[in-house]
Amino acid sequence: MDDRAVFPEIRALDSFEGFYKANQYLVELDFYFFAAQPLWLAAKTLIQEEWNLDMENVTLFAHDWLGVPLFWAMKLDDTFKQARTVYFAHETRICRLIVEGVIKGGQEKKAIEKQCSPDGHDASFYAYLQELEKPQREKDDLEQAFPGCKRFDGIFYHVLNRQAEHFDRIVAVGKNVRRETELILRGLRKSPPISLCPNGIPDFTAPLESVAEAKKRLVAFCNYHFGYEPTYIFTSVNRCELSKAPWRNVEFYRAFVEQHKNDDCPSLFIWLARPRPLPTAEEVRRWQDWGWPKEHRSKQKGGDLRGEEEALWGRIQDVNRQFPKKHQILYVNQFGWSGEKLGALDPKDTEFRDLRVGTDVELGLSVYEPFGIAPLEPFSSGAVCVLSDACGCACHLSELQGKNLKSDEGKNLKFDECFVIGRFTQHSAPPERVNLDLLRTIEAQCYGDMIKELDQKLRVDRKARWAAAQGAMKFLSWEAVVEHYLLPELRPLA
Repeated sequence: MDDRAVFPEIRALDSFEGFYKANQYLVELDFYFFAAQPLWLAAKTLIQEEWNLDMENVTLFAHDWLGVPLFWAMKLDDTFKQARTVYFAHETRICRLIVEGVIKGGQEKKAIEKQCSPDGHDASFYAYLQELEKPQREKDDLEQAFPGCKRFDGIFYHVLNRQAEHFDRIVAVGKNVRRETELILRGLRKSPPISLCPNGIPDFTAPLESVAEAKKRLVAFCNYHFGYEPTYIFTSVNRCELSKAPWRNVEFYRAFVEQHKNDDCPSLFIWLARPRPLPTAEEVRRWQDWGWPKEHRSKQKGGDLRGEEEALWGRIQDVNRQFPKKHQILYVNQFGWSGEKLGALDPKDTEFRDLRVGTDVELGLSVYEPFGIAPLEPFSSGAVCVLSDACGCACHLSELQGKNLKSDEGKNLKFDECFVIGRFTQHSAPPERVNLDLLRTIEAQCYGDMIKELDQKLRVDRKARWAAAQGAMKFLSWEAVVEHYLLPELRPLA
């Protein structure tokens, strides 16, 4: 099946007006602009009257573009004009649109090629950014690198992202975001230093016995609804949208079960795909009459599937029909895990926490993911997190593993048993040659390599993976992020 059919309503947009018509975020934009002044007055009151802070002790953060209107409200206040400021870069929207294939160049040049749209092509975009970093490489600006971007300069996300130049310091949540931010700021009057500060990893820590009990409940759930007991539970919590590369979830799982179809290793893949907007309680009650969410129907037939989900559901059905009572994908386009949320699907004794604690494999194969918190939620319980190298968290884990961190007992921590990284962006093909056909070849090769590695790590005793993850959490927590990344970068501002 042609991947372009998965997202038929997303096309290259030819104008700023077209982009606005295709998005429903103007309410969000209006809120942050109109609320900036009263929010600043409230913040000022807290700083001066409630906390009684001196200005030399205040550093103000802008959370990506959301904080820019508040930043300018502060700059208009003479009292705070000299306050130290940090722009926290969590996404570079125009680069996300390039990766997703929403923007395509007028010429088929360099990393944007017409046939790559709308599937997403991290394999060419990030390879191109790596080319730009070579010492002998001429430093292109965004328009030179990706023809056609100039006409999108008016997108408010991009305009606000570029306001980072006015801050004292920029902190990026991942290496890719730092590269992208450097790219969009080229040619501006000044470029503040850009440092790295990853997100903290959620801690779903549970005793090993609780991990085993959660897995047992998920196995019983599968046996009740699908008639078999799986050896492995796969999970994923990500939306069906371009940046999350939903086709990779299906194709990676298909490649896994193809390799295990003759083994006595059945599996179940539970995929929570939070849609926009969320279905109402009335819709859930209506859909359960025909078996939702085990079954899905198109919108034309009064069903739940949005346009981009219909072809994806066709792929999921292919897997489910091919491997009945052995390998199944449960696609739940809802967020939550309770009787009220799941329609005709009785959750039995399971709860959402079981999906985070009892799973064996979590998938996060995005083509654009500045960091990626959800794909690491099961990490602390010793699950294997399967990530794409476009995810900022994948780079963070790799770098930490390479630092030979020590446990409290002084032993080297080997927590790479808890993650597998697909090297989609690291290949020998020049980025300008990555078209749709080559992209599929690259992905297929990555799936094969990742599955070999995953098989090895699934053979590692869960107790050993759990212990390794527990030892690593003190270096991956939010407290560690603040201590080792954020505060050291802020001290030079003092």
